Amino acid sequence: MTRSAQRSTVFVILAVAVIAALGFTGYAVGRGNRSTSSNAQAARTHAAAAAFRPAELSARARAKVRGYHDGVILGRRLAEEAGALAGRRRAQLGPQNGSSATAGHCPKGQYTTSSGGCAAIPAANHGSPPANSPEGKKIIKQDPYCKGHPPPPPSYKGPVQC
Repeated sequence: MTRSAQRSTVFVILAVAVIAALGFTGYAVGRGNRSTSSNAQAARTHAAAAAFRPAELSARARAKVRGYHDGVILGRRLAEEAGALAGRRRAQLGPQNGSSATAGHCPKGQYTTSSGGCAAIPAANHGSPPANSPEGKKIIKQDPYCKGHPPPPPSYKGPVQC
């Protein structure tokens, strides 16, 4: 074999060895970096949590606002019912301090109008006569709940509220 043939053979053997070493190194690096099933599961779980977190926060914020709104509505309704009950109780109390005088001539559940006639207490008043009627003025003067509260303005025509 000639010298140039020997060099060619050595060169080919070295080239094959380098290529094999590079291939083995690539295989080892690739195998070491691949995900195991537990790593893949953890990555999927983390990705799902990261994706759902903004939606969860948004849903909680909407629920909080809706809950607050529902609570305000419920509170108003309960306060209105409690006020109506208190108004009915005051209307049923009648004259205080043993007095038997009546404010007007109308039967229970009605009030004296400005013209002197009788009219039913409006349902919106929840059992309380208008503040400018004789029955309303009597409640404002005699009812212990009204003591210490300022009187309504002269132009006020709504129910007694104290």
